[in-house]
Amino acid sequence: MIPAREALERLREGNRRFVSDLRSSDTLTSQARRDALTAGQAPFAIILGCSDSRVPAEIVFDQGLGDLFVIRVAGNIVASSQVGSVEFAAARFGTRLVVVLGHSQCGAVQATLEELQQPTDNQSRNLRSIVDRIRPSWKRCWRQSSATTRMLWCGTPFWPTSASQQTICDTDPKSSSS
Repeated sequence: MIPAREALERLREGNRRFVSDLRSSDTLTSQARRDALTAGQAPFAIILGCSDSRVPAEIVFDQGLGDLFVIRVAGNIVASSQVGSVEFAAARFGTRLVVVLGHSQCGAVQATLEELQQPTDNQSRNLRSIVDRIRPSWKRCWRQSSATTRMLWCGTPFWPTSASQQTICDTDPKSSSS
């Protein structure tokens, strides 16, 4: 088990490589790496992120198979099953770092905005549950933002430019230094 701060530095280094359009030779996907992973996994970070196909955590952080325990859901909404997945990885694998990975131009947030502007009657209840979970946050942010900020949201860079844009939390409540 590696300390949370060391894990965060590995993510930052990987994100710097991604932003610089470099790939690490350490991001293993070889047959030998896949064979080794059949015996078990030991991810050094837990990533909770959006299921948007443009933000795959393994690529954004330049990591290989088995390095990250990734939980993805449209709109990055959190339900008890996602929290349970984080708790599972922390308890089972001893993973100390949890990152909540956000991004701009989220399709689920855009769908929520469209639903607020022009409600539909034929939306499935499953899709509606995503919109309903995003709606309160969107409304709160919208009320608290300026008109200039609202216009700039549409032009922000899509990928995080550094791991410092992520939220860190140590999964070990007894530790305050790792």
